[in-house]
Amino acid sequence: MRFPFSRRPAAAAFRPAALAVMLGLTALPAAAADGPAPSDGGRPEQARQGIWHATCDGREAARTCTVSARPAYADHRGGRGRASITLRRDSACTSLHVGFDRDIDVRRPVLLQVDDGPVHGFHTDRELVALARAVDEGPSALRTPMAPAFTAFLEEVATGRLAPGTDAASELVARFALLKETRRLGVTCPGTDRLLPELRRGRMLHLSFHVRREEEPAPYHWTVFDRRTVSVPLEGLDILLDSPAPLP
Repeated sequence: MRFPFSRRPAAAAFRPAALAVMLGLTALPAAAADGPAPSDGGRPEQARQGIWHATCDGREAARTCTVSARPAYADHRGGRGRASITLRRDSACTSLHVGFDRDIDVRRPVLLQVDDGPVHGFHTDRELVALARAVDEGPSALRTPMAPAFTAFLEEVATGRLAPGTDAASELVARFALLKETRRLGVTCPGTDRLLPELRRGRMLHLSFHVRREEEPAPYHWTVFDRRTVSVPLEGLDILLDSPAPLP
């Protein structure tokens, strides 16, 4: 299953960057966070470290592994919610997926941070398509203001300051294709590759978001009351990621 992107025809100049975004990310449904189903009728290999649980199935090129955790988080109204956080690895790459047990507000920031390191923001497909168009058509084609990080990237592209041998579409996917939907998040394989060093050496993963309200907020409503933070201990994750058994 893929994150949905616009199906309408696009100008020829727009297609390279947009297709790089679309083909770079496959999403796991939240229900799949406990690992892949056995493909040969047997029991999948399993291992556990801390709160992280690894499951692998298949052999050689068909081998697929997931390393997942299901942390709970506090609700400001006295309840508790739960998220599923999954690293999925096959012979081609590793990707990161998050599932929620309730709708989140994609109009508000969704942020990921390991310890006190860099803060990584998630974006909607509409925002990434707009950025891809600007990469292909140039900053002068912008119709609406963009996030500062997007604007800085466009300036890098326009002034030729990307690393030698790096094309703009690939860098767009690696740097910004952290996608958010109402019930799930996904990070492309290139983006996950850049996150893995932080995850391996980190102690705590923090994920913040806002739950979506069913009714329009009253004028006196504080949006901070809708904010939730999931904090996930990373102890043992590096062992599962680096172990030759069960991971390939």
